Amino acid sequence: MIAVSVLLLGVAFFYTQRVAKAEDQGSTLQVGADAAALAGAYQTIDNAPGWLADLVNGGALPAGGSGQGAASDFAIRNGGSLVGYHYAASVDRIEVQVKSKGVLESGSREVSVAAARIGKRVAACVLPANPAPASTSTSQPGEEAAPTKAPSVTGVATCGEVKVPVKVDPDSGKVTITLTDTQIRALFTASLAA
Repeated sequence: MIAVSVLLLGVAFFYTQRVAKAEDQGSTLQVGADAAALAGAYQTIDNAPGWLADLVNGGALPAGGSGQGAASDFAIRNGGSLVGYHYAASVDRIEVQVKSKGVLESGSREVSVAAARIGKRVAACVLPANPAPASTSTSQPGEEAAPTKAPSVTGVATCGEVKVPVKVDPDSGKVTITLTDTQIRALFTASLAA
């Protein structure tokens, strides 16, 4: 009877240890997925000056793979591999799936999912209205009027939840953001999403 009790106690202890180890491995994999999602968000923010400059000039939203390189690096650093990645700019969501590199205590390669955000939804930009050119001729009657260059239009471009001050060249139509790269990056904040 005592031998059976000791045997059952040993089996219970062994099982508890295996469950604890499996939970620990799963937790480590989840931490890796969280790190990968945040790394993707930080890289997307770091690249914001470039993609936002394209966006205010009529370019496309940041690609669904924006930030994927950093996410993959962090998945690998945490013992996994990135098997899924998508950035949806219009809903401010970066989703990653990280798979364990080896078979875990559970007996299989597991996948953990995580999501992050950059803090603002991004959409196509609405630019400031272009006012009608003002007459700025300084010629006297009988003199030929010298052509004048229309002034640049300044205002705020609204790109979803992102608002940036811009200057529009009236001749070329090129839009320039009047913030530094550091100021643009400061518009965003990376965080894990629910």
